[in-house]
Amino acid sequence: MLRRFNATGMSPWHLLLFGLAAGIIASPAVRKGMRGLMVAGIKTVLATSDEIKSLGYKLNEGFSDIIADARTRQEQAPSPVKEKLHAAGVTAVGTGLAAADKVKGVTGDLKKKWGELVTEAKAHQNENSEKDLDLADATIATENPAG
Repeated sequence: MLRRFNATGMSPWHLLLFGLAAGIIASPAVRKGMRGLMVAGIKTVLATSDEIKSLGYKLNEGFSDIIADARTRQEQAPSPVKEKLHAAGVTAVGTGLAAADKVKGVTGDLKKKWGELVTEAKAHQNENSEKDLDLADATIATENPAG
């Protein structure tokens, strides 16, 4: 008799079990118990989540320490590239200083020669001025023989 199917296609046993489950879940005593189980389950999930976060932070801190140590060692270790760049810079500055010294020498020589030319030009100008004065005096004397 209980083997007959109803309009929904479920056997009466299924309907009976479904009804009992719904009744148990709907009762206040069961709901309190279920609420307690749900709170305990969520509490466990949260505690587990906190532990996982804590482990993650510890791992991250450990890796941060390792990375910081590696960076410190890298900065302390002499870099062949830095050494070569430093050597090239020293060479370039040395070459620049040598060129500056040569330029100073050349400009010093030019300044000396220029000074000599100026002195010579002044002397030549003075000689010409004296000759012009002598010539002027001679011209005046020939034009004015009485004087």
